[in-house]
Amino acid sequence: MAVANRNFQGRRFCSIGIVLAGVVFISARGLALDLGLTPSQVLSLWNGINKSLLVVATVVSNDTDWHRYLSELQPETVHGKRPADVLEQLEAYRIKLDRLRRHERMAPTRKFIGDDAPVTPTVVYLNSGMVLNGQIEWLIRNTGRELMISPFYPTHDHVRQNISTPSDVYAMAKLANIRLARILARIDTQHRDIGSGGETP
Repeated sequence: MAVANRNFQGRRFCSIGIVLAGVVFISARGLALDLGLTPSQVLSLWNGINKSLLVVATVVSNDTDWHRYLSELQPETVHGKRPADVLEQLEAYRIKLDRLRRHERMAPTRKFIGDDAPVTPTVVYLNSGMVLNGQIEWLIRNTGRELMISPFYPTHDHVRQNISTPSDVYAMAKLANIRLARILARIDTQHRDIGSGGETP
């Protein structure tokens, strides 16, 4: 697996965006087919979101104890969740991510809105992919060092090895919400410290 420089990161990000855009186009014309997507495929994206969040934390602060604290947070065990419940967690996460992006004057993350039918894994998958892309875009913007982004995106083998439920996805989305809330709180604290003449790394 190659290490990408910043220019390659941008090209790879664009190619990923094109793939997702194609899926959005297809689904907008025939969402009732649901594209055969499953909770396992959605979970793979949230694994990538959580993994890349730990890298976001290293950009925000060099406090290794805090990094360890974030990495050791575990998902709760939940039951009986539906795709609609996952979408609620996703939207709460998107609000936080857009707040993070505003610090860099970046536009809000893209959003896919389905029809009035019950929320399906396809709707959750598309929006999860857009959130992951938005987060990786932030990382590309904020790191000048070489960064391998491919580990954040699932492969077919990763998805095939997992049998997941909406409850599993919900738990990982909630974990991501908790982690990003901690990161935003850290940023706010640093801004206050800078304003008062000090700085918390």
